[in-house]
Amino acid sequence: MFFKKIKWFYLSFIPPLLLSTDFLPQWFIYYNCFLLTILSLIKLPNLLSYLNFISIYFIFSTVELRIIPETAVPSLGVFIISQLILSKSIKSDAYLLFLWCGAFAIFNPTLYYLCYIISCLFIMYKVLETSQGSLLSSFKTFYKYKVQLFLGLLFTLFLFIFFPRFYNFLPTSNSVPKGQVGYSKEINNSEISEISLSNQTAFFVETDKIIEKNKMYWRGRVLDTTQDGYNWKSKQPPPLKSNLPKEMKDTITYRIKYEQNFDEDIILLDTPLSARSLNGRIYKIESTNTYKTYVKQKKVSVEAVSHTEYNLNQVLSRNLKSHFLKIPEIKSPLFENFVEQVKASKASEVIKNFENKILTDKYEYTLAPGVMPTLASFIQNKKGYCTHYAALLTTVLRHLEIPARIITGFQGGKYNDLGEFYEVKSNDAHAWIEYYDQGSWKRIDPTSFIAPDRIRRGGEDFLTKSSTSQNTNMFLAGLTRIKLFVETMNYQFSLLVENFDREKQKSISDIFNIDLKTFFKIGFFIGGAILVIFYIYIGRAKKVYLSKEDQLLVHFEKKLLKLKLIKSQLSIQKTIQAMKEQVLRSNYQEEIINFISLYEVSKYGNEKKYNELKSISEKKFF
Repeated sequence: MFFKKIKWFYLSFIPPLLLSTDFLPQWFIYYNCFLLTILSLIKLPNLLSYLNFISIYFIFSTVELRIIPETAVPSLGVFIISQLILSKSIKSDAYLLFLWCGAFAIFNPTLYYLCYIISCLFIMYKVLETSQGSLLSSFKTFYKYKVQLFLGLLFTLFLFIFFPRFYNFLPTSNSVPKGQVGYSKEINNSEISEISLSNQTAFFVETDKIIEKNKMYWRGRVLDTTQDGYNWKSKQPPPLKSNLPKEMKDTITYRIKYEQNFDEDIILLDTPLSARSLNGRIYKIESTNTYKTYVKQKKVSVEAVSHTEYNLNQVLSRNLKSHFLKIPEIKSPLFENFVEQVKASKASEVIKNFENKILTDKYEYTLAPGVMPTLASFIQNKKGYCTHYAALLTTVLRHLEIPARIITGFQGGKYNDLGEFYEVKSNDAHAWIEYYDQGSWKRIDPTSFIAPDRIRRGGEDFLTKSSTSQNTNMFLAGLTRIKLFVETMNYQFSLLVENFDREKQKSISDIFNIDLKTFFKIGFFIGGAILVIFYIYIGRAKKVYLSKEDQLLVHFEKKLLKLKLIKSQLSIQKTIQAMKEQVLRSNYQEEIINFISLYEVSKYGNEKKYNELKSISEKKFF
């Protein structure tokens, strides 16, 4: 009786919207959540459903009227909600719910979302078949329609395998909101006084060996330009060849799957020796030994080889050296005094003096240092996070004629020993520096001077205060293993869905020695055949499920609907009950009474009255 009396059923449409906050416009999510909430309480005016289509203009205008998942799915959402407003039958709404779930699945290809879709299947069949009852009745309904479910799943499988993958088939990867810990394309220390934690997954990594956490530096963008020594951004340096050895021992081979938008940057384990994309074109910037992708803001998977202890050898010309020495004039007694106390003849000595200086002066590591608009204010405040210390050390080194640059990326990662992969989160985002000494670039992390635990444990464990010790409680240890198992299943499932691209389809077609066009044609034929079988079976199933008497009852019910004696099509027993309730108020009470009597005798008694029942059902005066 739950779905019959109230309309909270419509609230089951909201979760996909909330799970898509990283892809869809915020106004679209808030607006439609509001509509669905109101619709669950009251009936909205039909005019609103037509005015609702105006929002499609704003959706397409944001991407110059291109039809891609980011525009197609919200547009379909507008249509579905509009139909909900116009709909007079909750059965039709149940079908719309399933269409809604399927549309948003492209934004949430995870095991968690699959569980949501399965729960929606229970809701849908409960509404369509029983409109009441327990969970057991839903399972009975599933069993009743087992063949339809099997054919539906089979069609979905073939659609997944054979549907052509085009460019922009997958939606954009998500991004971390401003003011939260996350990957930095540039450093703006003057603007942010406090940053909050974010446990969003940045990427997954499968490796052929375990990596020591203090060596897990995931290198992204090189920042080499500044106007004040405090805020930094990237500028393409002059061309420069990297001298990488052809063979090297102790290398690490890995596959990395990105979950966030890094603005064309490819994040790789430091130092990358080679990389190739599995589902998008990438290219290398030789001068900084970094990689970028041509597929903008899309989820990309990459296979790469790196070495965690190799210093990149490069010969800097006078022009290149000056590029990494450019520094503005900083008129600050605090900065001048700081430089005076750490200066030395060698780069290694400067760095050692820098470490002693900030430890002696009791500098602190914090994500909430307060407002510090200039480098001098940071030196005075003595509080900050990784970007503050990286900016200060880089500026000091350049001021002392030592080429230096800032690297942004991630440091750390949580290893899942069950699935044998690393999960790197936004909280692991980090910044460090590289300085040029004796013909090579060397990595140094000033954060390790004041917060060594941040490097030893990684950002996620350190910032969230997670315990790295092994849990001795058997119950909690069991829960941890279950969590790891679920995370592994979710990762493998999303990997299968997102990485099944045109190249994978091509590899399948090659197995059968056919071209890709023929592969798609075969898939279209098989899918069409499944649909034909599906509809043929449904037609026959209706005849199997309904006796001759019940078929006449359905026919009789349609006539009652036309006379408005009952409001909607009901189950068999509810139809009989509705007829009995309407007998005394009906102008056709004699016919209804005769029909009910004959139906019950023919259906449940020993005497068959099918012909008499048919005669009443087909009378012209109805």
